Amino acid sequence: MIKIAAMGDNVVDCYISKRQMFPGGNCLNLSIFIRRFGGQSAYIGAIGKDEAGAVIKAALQTEGVDLARLRVLDGPTAYCIIGHRDADRIFVRADLGVSMFAPDPADIAWLSAFSAVHIGQSSGLDAHVPQAAGQTRLSYDFSTRRDADHRKAIAPFCFLASVSAGDLDRAEALAIAQELRGIQDLGGAGEVRGAG
Repeated sequence: MIKIAAMGDNVVDCYISKRQMFPGGNCLNLSIFIRRFGGQSAYIGAIGKDEAGAVIKAALQTEGVDLARLRVLDGPTAYCIIGHRDADRIFVRADLGVSMFAPDPADIAWLSAFSAVHIGQSSGLDAHVPQAAGQTRLSYDFSTRRDADHRKAIAPFCFLASVSAGDLDRAEALAIAQELRGIQDLGGAGEVRGAG
């Protein structure tokens, strides 16, 4: 059975109109979806000792995600307050809280027990990518970051690189995919795929 660790961001999206908060974040979501699709997963990250942190922890526990390396720290859990204008979401306020953490050597060593680790660019963990990739395969989500130098610095460590390109035309998206493929050909046996 596949076993994947997700290390990095989490957030609660607080919807004013619903008076509810929902857990999310690239890495947190991935850890949950791995479980839902039948794999084993773990989440390495930090939450606060507050109601939002409790919501995140409960959601991960309900899904059966391994929380052995979850930190519960003093300070607020990351949040984003979301309102609506007509049918569009508007972001009213956000705070990264304690979610921006640095993995310790034990976190990095722990990754060797996994088939892969996933890190998203919004996690602020780029400085730790080489160490993580030294333990297991690395999946990295570049999201909408368009900095070619950033891709050149991170992609050689990747087994799987993903980019959100919905705002780009087809030629621009394919150019980034080709660029990543070229970098990965130099750096290892990775995978670049596109849709559309």
